[in-house]
Amino acid sequence: MLGKVHKNDKISVAKIPEENVKKIIEKIIFYYKQGNTVRAEKLGYAFYEMLPLKIKKIVKLSSFLNGSMFELDHNILTGESYIDLLLAKRLIFDGELEKFKNICLTVLKKSKDPLSILYSLKELKVFEYGKIKELIPKYILVDTNTLRTKYLSLFLQEKYSEAIEVMSKFFSVNPHPEILIDLLDFWFYTNQPVELLNLCVSMTKENKHNFYVDYMIAFSLYSLSKINDAILVLERLHELFPKNSNILYNLANCHYRAKNYEKAIKYLEKIETRKSIEDFLSGVCNFCISNYKKAEEDFLKSSHDENLKFFSLYNLSISEFYQGKKSEAIENILKFRNSLSSDYYGITRLNKVLSLMRRKSRKIPLLIKWFIAVISLAGLCGIVLYYLDFFEIKNIVTNLLDSLIELVKFYFKR
Repeated sequence: MLGKVHKNDKISVAKIPEENVKKIIEKIIFYYKQGNTVRAEKLGYAFYEMLPLKIKKIVKLSSFLNGSMFELDHNILTGESYIDLLLAKRLIFDGELEKFKNICLTVLKKSKDPLSILYSLKELKVFEYGKIKELIPKYILVDTNTLRTKYLSLFLQEKYSEAIEVMSKFFSVNPHPEILIDLLDFWFYTNQPVELLNLCVSMTKENKHNFYVDYMIAFSLYSLSKINDAILVLERLHELFPKNSNILYNLANCHYRAKNYEKAIKYLEKIETRKSIEDFLSGVCNFCISNYKKAEEDFLKSSHDENLKFFSLYNLSISEFYQGKKSEAIENILKFRNSLSSDYYGITRLNKVLSLMRRKSRKIPLLIKWFIAVISLAGLCGIVLYYLDFFEIKNIVTNLLDSLIELVKFYFKR
């Protein structure tokens, strides 16, 4: 189960006195701080329209932590606190990763709260924001006078074991669902699939299960080579978030590893704006089903990415070769090899490919073809005569065949 769906988040109620509204707000905050997010969610949606913005965020966050499929009202993402960041995780599943990163940057610039600042840096680090290494030194010196800010700071300083130790201590005195989300991110970022899967299973048993937990389950299963199980989880997520390019790519990658190449291609074709890595995977899958022309096109697209340039051009040339465009393939490999001035590994690998392509591209000279024909005919005659006991020419035919083999070896060694 991926959680219940709120068909109508905003329930109309009769206007009640302001004092009563204050009491409702106090109760929602109390329930949330106690980790009773189910009661906070129920009470909050009953009086949602009359709640201030800050409390609406808590109600929505309760939904997320309870595993409810809530609709994210973008107007409440004001970028003022870490709560905005937890809510913004929904943007990732709506395929809006860049918008999510922008919310993180907004919180980083606007907030003066140490927890919100460190939390923003943590999110940017986990989701690989390119300039994170420049940002951490600038903000890392904020006050860390609580256990939570301390473990976030340790994580940002790459002191992961210490961060987990402090987090465990904090969770023992404050077992809030928010902390479990932090721990998911830590295990995910440090690539600890066993610990990540165990935590996800534990959260599912305790009804603290949501779409973010499902995504982490799929990641851990994939990392543990349980590909078919990962596919099942990702397909459920794809039904909920059909436009999410990360889910589509991961589904394609799983099907590629399961050698379901055509299924992988179908998922990649659903991605509206493909990245270079997705074009590259498409090229690999098309190559595996002998669609060399399409593979060549995909590798050409992915070759514009510097990180994929070597393998893209390498595979592009091989795709050309398999289409019979042998001279073009050799020419492209030569150009590419000559452009690598200091990459010894790359040059060595390309030289081997060049040597193989040249050997396979050589045409057998007419003289050798005639010689093969004569020897074949002589061999056929020899077999017939040998079995009819007319002449003892077995040794003559054997010598002729040995001569042919030596001639062919001499030619292909040049």
